[in-house]
Amino acid sequence: MKKVKRTAVAVLAASMLLTTPAWAAEQDLSVVQERGGDAVELFSKAELTEAQRQALEKMYQIIPELKELSLQNVEYNEDKTAWGGYLTDGSPDVTPDNRRIRASIAFDAKTGDLVNFDIYNPEWAAEKMPSATLVEEKAAEFTRKLLGDRLKEYEMGETISYSSGSSLDDKGNKIITMTSAHVYFNRLINGVPLLNSGFQVSVDSAGHITEFRKEKDDNPDPAKFPDPSRAMTKDAAEKAFAGLVEMKLSYNISHSWLCKGGEETIPVLMYYPSFSGFIDAETGEPLEDSGGTLQQSQRVILNGEGKKFYAATPEEGARLLAEEFGVDMAGMEFGSVRVHDLPVTSGYQFKEYSWGSETQQETDSEPDWNGVRFVNLKTIADTGEIVGFGIQDDSGRGKQGTVSKEDAQKTAVQFLQRYLEPGAAELELTVFPSEENIPAWVDKSKLTDQMQQRPQFFIQFSETYQGIPVADSSHIVRVDALTGKVTEFGIGSRNASVTLPDSNDAVTADVAKAEYLNRHPLRLVYIWPEYYQQKAPSPQLVYLPVSGERGYIDALTGKTVVLERN
Repeated sequence: MKKVKRTAVAVLAASMLLTTPAWAAEQDLSVVQERGGDAVELFSKAELTEAQRQALEKMYQIIPELKELSLQNVEYNEDKTAWGGYLTDGSPDVTPDNRRIRASIAFDAKTGDLVNFDIYNPEWAAEKMPSATLVEEKAAEFTRKLLGDRLKEYEMGETISYSSGSSLDDKGNKIITMTSAHVYFNRLINGVPLLNSGFQVSVDSAGHITEFRKEKDDNPDPAKFPDPSRAMTKDAAEKAFAGLVEMKLSYNISHSWLCKGGEETIPVLMYYPSFSGFIDAETGEPLEDSGGTLQQSQRVILNGEGKKFYAATPEEGARLLAEEFGVDMAGMEFGSVRVHDLPVTSGYQFKEYSWGSETQQETDSEPDWNGVRFVNLKTIADTGEIVGFGIQDDSGRGKQGTVSKEDAQKTAVQFLQRYLEPGAAELELTVFPSEENIPAWVDKSKLTDQMQQRPQFFIQFSETYQGIPVADSSHIVRVDALTGKVTEFGIGSRNASVTLPDSNDAVTADVAKAEYLNRHPLRLVYIWPEYYQQKAPSPQLVYLPVSGERGYIDALTGKTVVLERN
């Protein structure tokens, strides 16, 4: 049997997705830069024009660290609208890859404007996140140097996002951790920001600029945009928005999403809004696909049967997958087993087994991955008790589902009841749609199967306490909308040692709503929806709530708890 091939793709930045034209490979020219008295080969097989040299020199002035690196090559994208290169401080044979400084950079071929840039320097490793003040200061300083007077055409966004990544040794031990924060600059049209139309700047905890990424379409025609004078007043918009918002109660136990690391358990009772999307700036009505409307849920009583199964080996796991859960394991080859350190909501470690099928065809070219199936089985590490499984099968992408929502829900309920603890349990059930909500303006004939998902229903059963759902203690059942079979299952249970707050002490929903609206005032923006590189016929003028600080509304106080980064 052929082993399943796995392809690992590491992407430095969009600028690395460049291909070298044949004419560049045929040239035999070299350019040398003097660095510290030594001659360093910048690149070979290509020649820089004067405009390209000037573009690079400007970046050397803005990012001095680049002067210490040598440019390995110059490449162009397929339509020759951008050119760029890869820079490093040495040969890959000299030092381990994660110990070398490296960068990639790309420029617009016509204007010479920077399109993409990123740099990795192991000496900048840090686990601490940069402060918001530092991020805004350094991002603004960088963009002033880069754009000059053109910076007035952009507006810095209110939201700062954060990311962290670690490189591991061959034993899985963490070697280097890199952290950064990202701020977005939106293009201004008629004095109104157009979301997702400008560029992103990333800053690390020491204030280094680590990445710049520009959107492809950054020069839209202002004549296509609605006149801002047609928008209702902000007061009228906020009144309309308030009518769409209801505040819901929820318990939360795991604070991994609060950057508490998973070691600390601080259960909270919080309020959250039922609607947080955008509204039409002229009518005050919520727009289709606004992205801020929650799925409707319902309370159900399930009678658990308490069935339990155990697997201590891959062989036992494969047998139970086939016999108990009805998973087709024919042609599946065992891949790996690993142990997860998961959040303290469960109190357990989990062991996960995985299997994969062979590719459907094997040729000299790329194999066909559409027919490949993957199966995983999750158990409690100490006991071997099976707590979940999942099947990945992309062969049905783009097909129309034949199973109804009602039948899928019935299947999920019957399946889950077998494995719940014995006795009656009140749960909050939410069914997520089987297919993506594709906007009406999208030309579906241009969508490939890979752009669409296999139709399926995700049914979430959240445990409740005092009639309130516990958000991070849920059971999941996925039902395939083509076959009607269960293709994913996961039992979740909260740590019994965790004491949840008493909901009788919560403030009213009206108090929480006033706090939410006060913390999230509306702002006027343009949006131009896209779906897989297809754009809506025209942009829209909308009111959108400001994201505000990262935090939640404490239901016991009615006040926003602002979360700090580590």
